[in-house]
Amino acid sequence: MVTVEDAVMEFLLDAQTKNCSESYLRWLRFMLKPLVIEYGRRVLAQLTSVQMRIYQRALQSQKYADETYRNFIRVAKQFIQWAWEEYRLPSPDPMARISLPIVEHRLPIFMKLSTFRRLVRACDLSPLGRRNRAILYFMADTGCRVGGVVNLGIEDVDLTLRTAVVREKGNRERVVPYRPETVNAMLAWVAIRPRAAQRYFCILSPGHVGKPLTEQLIRQMIKKLGQEARIPPEDE
Repeated sequence: MVTVEDAVMEFLLDAQTKNCSESYLRWLRFMLKPLVIEYGRRVLAQLTSVQMRIYQRALQSQKYADETYRNFIRVAKQFIQWAWEEYRLPSPDPMARISLPIVEHRLPIFMKLSTFRRLVRACDLSPLGRRNRAILYFMADTGCRVGGVVNLGIEDVDLTLRTAVVREKGNRERVVPYRPETVNAMLAWVAIRPRAAQRYFCILSPGHVGKPLTEQLIRQMIKKLGQEARIPPEDE
């Protein structure tokens, strides 16, 4: 019989075959480690909703940051749903009725909220506008620096889990969550992103299509949008 630990290992192998980055795979392992410690030797099909609520309560008692706790539950739900489908288990999904914790999202202060809204409105529906809108939403929602945006690889973003692995100063890695509004902006960009793209966000200029953006280009983009939106330089 398949144990929880066996299923977790296969889940991670499945993620690996989908070309997830090593950083993202490490994060998944970390997020599932408490579940393996708690129930690793149990038969997967025998997990119950009561046991999963006990697991949820055990996570709560660890006093994790709200977003970290939410990610533990989110990944556990994703794993359980995958496992029930993968092994075609007849019993009900034991986490189906466990809701994701509600976390209050605040816009990180990389610019004023009013400025952000005006910049977004300045983005049209062209491929360039879609790319710029996605960048603005991603930066505002995650607090990611410009350097993290230009280094963002295609394999670093998971729109299903709403997480991304970003690399910033000193090549430090961190996993950032984002909201459904940001997912929508990212999907609009991904739908028309050039196949030749070398990074998640790329250049669209003729002769340079698909090449990575630079920090300078993103700053120029924000400045140009600010001019189009008639935003005073001191507010950008």
